[in-house]
Amino acid sequence: METIETELKWLCFMAHIKHDDKEYIKEQLKDFKYLFGMETCEYEHYHFLVEMSDKNYHAFAKRVFKDKYGLRGRAISGAPRQYGKVSHIRDIQKIARYTCKDKNIITNMEEEELDAILGQKLEECENTKTLSMDTIRKCCAFVENQIYGKQLMKSDNGQQSLEKVGSQINEVVYLDEIPKTCQIKIQIILWMRREKMNIRKTTIETYYLYIVAQSEHLKKSDIEIYNYLYED
Repeated sequence: METIETELKWLCFMAHIKHDDKEYIKEQLKDFKYLFGMETCEYEHYHFLVEMSDKNYHAFAKRVFKDKYGLRGRAISGAPRQYGKVSHIRDIQKIARYTCKDKNIITNMEEEELDAILGQKLEECENTKTLSMDTIRKCCAFVENQIYGKQLMKSDNGQQSLEKVGSQINEVVYLDEIPKTCQIKIQIILWMRREKMNIRKTTIETYYLYIVAQSEHLKKSDIEIYNYLYED
């Protein structure tokens, strides 16, 4: 027989419920520490981050999601599930920021406690789904300008060059002496540093693949992109 945990912990779940019912939701969660974000895409729904036990969650889900709203907990043919819980939270900070990304939230936590869970101020949370394409396009424009634009420096022998920025990095890298893939990625790193972004390999790869697929001047062929992704 399955044992349901009674230990309090942070749980993440979602439900397709109208935003007009937020006062009812607040009342049902009043005994717990909670944060929920109200989102609208194809339909109104909630993302929850609540400190409760698995036993508490199952009771809440039955009382609210099933009995009151009659929501589906499983997808059926042609229709998604209408509520569900994340089985394991790997990064609570990431989940909390996602919940707050539209800043349309309700919580019973004090500001300092919410900031601690977010790892930043609420106003600093960004909708990454909206932000990503905008920032990728800005990065693409910057890289194109750096490699082909007027801002490039010229060495005495006409080679394109790039002065690296950094507190202890002063050398000049001659772009014609390194492969084009490296040129693009160096410029992406330069742009990310200027934008004070965290530099991650996965982010650089995302920007790089957009640039070589969409850039007017730096576009690669389908075969070249395939070979980059899949060659042994």
